[in-house]
Amino acid sequence: MQWLFFILFVLVLFFIYISIRRQWLPPMITAAGGVFASIVLMILFSFAQQNMPIQAVIVGSLMGAVFSIATLVIALFFQRNEQRAIQSQD
Repeated sequence: MQWLFFILFVLVLFFIYISIRRQWLPPMITAAGGVFASIVLMILFSFAQQNMPIQAVIVGSLMGAVFSIATLVIALFFQRNEQRAIQSQD
């Protein structure tokens, strides 16, 4: 069961990246939903590994937030660089 949560977590990170790069949704909506989903999935992943509840919540929250924020930063960096390149060509 833990692998299902991990695969869903990876898919959420992929969706965050693609949503920012392709501008499917406003960045704030993508960020809020993505960070929330990542945190929930990492908490569930930690519970599936039979960790203590407090440990699952703390570690899941930290890991979910860190990975999703890192994904957001990377996606925004590349999107803004791409926009600058397009503007400089005009």
